[in-house]
Amino acid sequence: MERTIKVYVQGELLELPWNTTVRDIHDMTDHNRESYIALVNGKPAPEDRYLEEGDVVMFTRITYHFSPVGGRG
Repeated sequence: MERTIKVYVQGELLELPWNTTVRDIHDMTDHNRESYIALVNGKPAPEDRYLEEGDVVMFTRITYHFSPVGGRG
């Protein structure tokens, strides 16, 4: 019997294999790793972090803002 853990991903309770990583969650969802950062229990998490029972995973979109060239004044 395969061991599993229960974690919340974007508010949905999922039962996943015990060795699931943040990278695996990125791959399971449509959250591109270059456009979204994964927060585990409210903190940024590296892609190779293994999830634990009860973890809460949320994705936050990364946005970039650039100042105009030359600026004003």
